[in-house]
Amino acid sequence: MKVYDFPNGHSFLKAMKDALPHRTQLENSLTPEYDFSCTPGVLARKRLSNLFKLDFQIIGEIKKSSPSEGSINQNISILDQVARYLSSGINIISVLTEPEYFSGSLHFINEIKLKYPKALILRKDFINHKDQIIKAKEFGADGILLISHFISKEKISELMEFAHSLGLFVLLETSSLEELGHALDTDADIVGINNRDLKSLDIDIRKTKELTTQIQSKLNMSEKILITESGIKSQSDLEYLKSVNGINGALIGTALMKGHLNLEKKEVQETPLLKLCGFNNHDELKFAKKLNVTFLGLVHYSQSVRHVDLSFFEEAIIKYKFDNIIPVLVNPSIDLINRFQKIGHFPFYQIHKISKETKEYMKTSKISFIESRGISQDQDLKEILKETSPGQIFHFDYKSSQIGGTGKSFSWKLLQDFKGRFHLAGGINKDNFKQALNTNAELVDLSSGIEKQRGLKSQKLISEIKEIYDNHRNQL
Repeated sequence: MKVYDFPNGHSFLKAMKDALPHRTQLENSLTPEYDFSCTPGVLARKRLSNLFKLDFQIIGEIKKSSPSEGSINQNISILDQVARYLSSGINIISVLTEPEYFSGSLHFINEIKLKYPKALILRKDFINHKDQIIKAKEFGADGILLISHFISKEKISELMEFAHSLGLFVLLETSSLEELGHALDTDADIVGINNRDLKSLDIDIRKTKELTTQIQSKLNMSEKILITESGIKSQSDLEYLKSVNGINGALIGTALMKGHLNLEKKEVQETPLLKLCGFNNHDELKFAKKLNVTFLGLVHYSQSVRHVDLSFFEEAIIKYKFDNIIPVLVNPSIDLINRFQKIGHFPFYQIHKISKETKEYMKTSKISFIESRGISQDQDLKEILKETSPGQIFHFDYKSSQIGGTGKSFSWKLLQDFKGRFHLAGGINKDNFKQALNTNAELVDLSSGIEKQRGLKSQKLISEIKEIYDNHRNQL
């Protein structure tokens, strides 16, 4: 059945809403090949923001069919299409998961994430229930679509908050001036303008310019990422929309799936996220926060000179309202994890020497964490890869009996062919920081490299590192 068999777009959306209880029940029985529930989604939200700061972004879609087009490209290899997107500098992939009208599946997301773990994946579907968001996270999505015309403002707020609590980014789609105005006031990571008229179902790409022009003063005061959706059929369409003031990107499906837009080879160099670790003084911690460092690590390990107790975490979270604190723990018990969970929300935990029991508990409880592993030679990396899944994120540090902050580094050449996601630590300082930023690391982590003496941070070194980091980003 096609959309135009319905009286209007509202009746199609109603049919989608009516089908959701049964679909959600079926989805709850699905199991992914690899469960990404414990993967820190906040990393993707940070990367997403950085990508849009680099350049106009195209979100490439995986869509085998649609109600208006019928079959688009049923026989296409999904992984080959994603490979074409990635090689063309398209790092954000929208995946349709609605099965009846769009030939979609949650398994597509899992398949793509396992093959291309660095791709940012958006689950595109008719979402109005938390269970759908949980499944998106479980199967490897980094973000979800919410449709303003499909759910109430109250529901949008509820689902958006829940998605963010799981670390997922949210694309909030709008199709009218009222919806756009409301969306700009929400916490949506991206706001989309759908060029399709949901009453007549006609598409007019000039709609993006018409709506943005009417709300330009509000757009000028907003830092919201704004994209255009639907109706981009040619390169000239794309160039026209690129010229619209305030538009930062475009979501393109049918034209790319049919091969109507030429994709040229393009390599996108992203600056890794930045984490400064080992603070044990609130003044130093607040200084780092003022510099807008992505993450700040606090060590809770009694044998470390950088150790802080739980009350220090409580002050940082509750009193000073930090939302980017990463607990660094060594062989934590389940009881300790629960004590941290009671303090507040942490983006993820960085854990050295995690036990099977604690790991299983955190997975069952869907608590985000990253394992830290030491490397000194090629064999160490080979041993790590033998026992892990391609979906896992690693924190690679210098292999030592001492836990972190050794001031020593391993040969980063060992990682030059590593295709997975990893954070880089160990002996990084202002002399080799640029080199670290040019690795394939998703995050670069400094501790001893910002200290004037062991365990005591230097505001001067922190400022110098941040200056190097900002210059690197600005040069891309």
